[in-house]
Amino acid sequence: MLIRRNRYRRVVALTVIAVLLITLTGRDYSSASRNPIIDELDDTVNMLALIIQRAERSKAAHPTFLADLKEILADLEALPESFDEFAASKAQASTAKEIRVTASTQTSKEPIENVAEKGTKKADSNSWLGALLKVVEEVISLPDVIGELGSAIKEITTKPGAEPDTESESPSHSAPPQETSKEQSLPAGSVPSSTPPGERIPTTTGTGQPIADSDGAQAKDNFLADPAEAERVSSNYAKDTKAQSVVLESLIAQGPKAIHEIIPYLESDDSRVVDKTIEALEAMESEAAPAVPALAAKLSTIDSNSKSIIQLLAKLGSSAQAAVPALVHLLDNKDLAAPALAALVAIGSNPEPWAYPQLISCLDLPQNSGGRDAEIVLTRCGEEAVPALIDASKTGKLSIRTRSIYTLGQMKFRGLAAVEYLKPASRDQEAQVRREVIRALSKIDPTDHDIAYTIAAALRDDDGEVVVAAALSMALMINPPDELLDDLLSALKTYQTNERVASRLARAIGIYGQKAVPTLINIVEHDLPGKEYAISTLGEIGPEADAATTLLMSKYSNSDPDLQEAIVTALGDIGNDRSFDLLCHAYHSGSKTAVKVEALNAISKLSSPASTDILLEALASGSSWIFETAVTGLSQKGESVIEPLCEMLRSPEPKMRFAAIATLGEMGIRATPALPYMEKRIRSSGSSSISFSM
Repeated sequence: MLIRRNRYRRVVALTVIAVLLITLTGRDYSSASRNPIIDELDDTVNMLALIIQRAERSKAAHPTFLADLKEILADLEALPESFDEFAASKAQASTAKEIRVTASTQTSKEPIENVAEKGTKKADSNSWLGALLKVVEEVISLPDVIGELGSAIKEITTKPGAEPDTESESPSHSAPPQETSKEQSLPAGSVPSSTPPGERIPTTTGTGQPIADSDGAQAKDNFLADPAEAERVSSNYAKDTKAQSVVLESLIAQGPKAIHEIIPYLESDDSRVVDKTIEALEAMESEAAPAVPALAAKLSTIDSNSKSIIQLLAKLGSSAQAAVPALVHLLDNKDLAAPALAALVAIGSNPEPWAYPQLISCLDLPQNSGGRDAEIVLTRCGEEAVPALIDASKTGKLSIRTRSIYTLGQMKFRGLAAVEYLKPASRDQEAQVRREVIRALSKIDPTDHDIAYTIAAALRDDDGEVVVAAALSMALMINPPDELLDDLLSALKTYQTNERVASRLARAIGIYGQKAVPTLINIVEHDLPGKEYAISTLGEIGPEADAATTLLMSKYSNSDPDLQEAIVTALGDIGNDRSFDLLCHAYHSGSKTAVKVEALNAISKLSSPASTDILLEALASGSSWIFETAVTGLSQKGESVIEPLCEMLRSPEPKMRFAAIATLGEMGIRATPALPYMEKRIRSSGSSSISFSM
């Protein structure tokens, strides 16, 4: 940005001096004769006003530069008319004074001072006259200042692709060569004879070349091109990428309020300008929503900024809904499909049905590179996407078929329309398809008896993985037909030597509750494959599996730590107090911490009063795992533990006081009866809280 700061400071000084002179003299200068210097000053002010007006209309100069010009113009226009006349009269009266005027384009290196050569000692002794001559000097230098400013604008508007200087001032130039000695000595207030009265003193451009003399409208036109030229230059300026960066930075500094002026820069041919625009929009966050249509349009052409635009749309979330079609069109691009899918997930708006085939094709992508996001978008589409997914599951690439079926299962009840197709598909020649169909059916409607029969039929499949899928799916069914228990038992008999299949079948048998207990006991008693799952299933059945309590207790001592952990867990879930002694032994003598923790957890579920004592004892354990288990167990005991916990608040051991407070806090509203005691403790301690430390 071209700013003549030193010149501007002199204009301000000029105004101050003028006011002082008028105050000191107090004379009436209304009759003073008009001097060409005054005419030129007026012309200069008018010329500057015209420059600013045309530059604003043609947008041929930087906005900040124009703002500086307006401030200078305002100061010049504020000069009083009486000062103009006063300066002229004094300049004419000093006939013995000789002034040499040098028009220069220097900036701050050498201000225009000491340019008057005093003709007489009398002038030296007259202080007010010296001040006046100083004023005249400054008046004479003003056309040079404005000439430089005008030249700068002229240079911008007449050179296509010119870049405005936004930081530094105009380069300094040396003064033009002095004329002959005859021209160096002139009467005061006059100018060289080569400059006719009424014309502006020639000035130099930024390149050191003089600007042709002119007056009136002709002088003003020399500073700016005509409207047609200005329009052409403005267009060229707008296409110049360096100029775009300068103006864009100015707009970015204004923040979100300038967003509508920033958006057009997305269309720049310079990727760096576009990148800077995208960064500015990202910084605006949600306030960048008005840019969504332009961002979507920009995606029609793939370039280096496309990924950044997609990421920006993802950050905008639901406000970027208008960009969904543009993002879908990118799904065929292997480099942009993954970020486009991530953006679709973030936006949360369902694509139109025409987009389903493209989304389904993306199911073949790796799960962490778009495949999972494609499933999420299709699942969110719900019933509308079901027909397209069914079609995709019938023929074509195997991976697309299986992922389409999996997506139908993820829809759950919204995929009901696919059930009638999926039932026969459970007999597809591809084992992977059969497996996915069984899983999907159990998720869509676990209460449907027809679906349960379809799944049970798969228990007889020749492929072991399909049987595993059928067993796990049966475990998800709710109140399946009783006769299907025989199918499960038959499958268990078939796979009794296969630990993986037998364990899943044992879990599935558990859905029949007490009816399954004899079978599960048989598996445990005879150490058949799936024994650990059978023990866990007995615990899940709960008190109805009490018939297995004695058997489980007998198996504890001779079992490995993993099986011991399963046994104490099941005993706690069954909840028979007969297992209390065994559980206490497991807590005190367990071979690993996990066994002790599960034994303590099981003890907390028993109704025996002695179980509370074990839990209180466990609060002193050095194991944080055991401590947390004890706190949780005691909090479930209810009001029966409030009194012993209140007694613990008196303990001299900080850790025990902490344990009591932690347990009461875990109990929540059930610990209300302890409030009076705690308030009493607070009052007696003289503190606003009960202190403790670990």
